[in-house]
Amino acid sequence: METIETIFWLIMGIMTAMGLAGMLLTLIPYLKDLKLSPEERAKRLEEELSKSLNAANNINGRLTPQLVCPHCGIKGNVRVKEIRKKTGISGAKATGAILTGGVSLLATGLSKKEDFTQMHCDNCWTKWLV
Repeated sequence: METIETIFWLIMGIMTAMGLAGMLLTLIPYLKDLKLSPEERAKRLEEELSKSLNAANNINGRLTPQLVCPHCGIKGNVRVKEIRKKTGISGAKATGAILTGGVSLLATGLSKKEDFTQMHCDNCWTKWLV
C-alpha cells in the first residue's frame, strides 16, 4: 500500500512540475519585454495589436466605419466579409444526377453555392447575411 501512495505522490509531483514549467514558458516572452527600452516595448505592442487586428479581419472581415448595426444601432463597429454558402439543391445538378445515374453526384454534389455578404457587429456580436 505504501508503494502505491509513493507512486501517486511521485506522479502528482511530476504533473505539478510540468504545469509550472508550462506556465513559465508562457511568461518568457513577457519577461523578455522587461529588458526592452520604452520605445522598443511600444513598437512591439503596436506589432502585436496589428497582428490581432489582422486576425479579426481574417475571421469577421474588414471594419467599415460608415455602416450602422441594425440590431444595436451603433455606427462604425460593423465588419463586412464576402462568403460562399451552400443554399439548397441545385436543379441543374439534380437533373444531371438523374441523367447520369447518380455518377455526377460524386464530382459535384447536389447543393448549390451562392455568394453572400456577411456582416458582424463588434459591439453586440450579431452576424447576419446580406
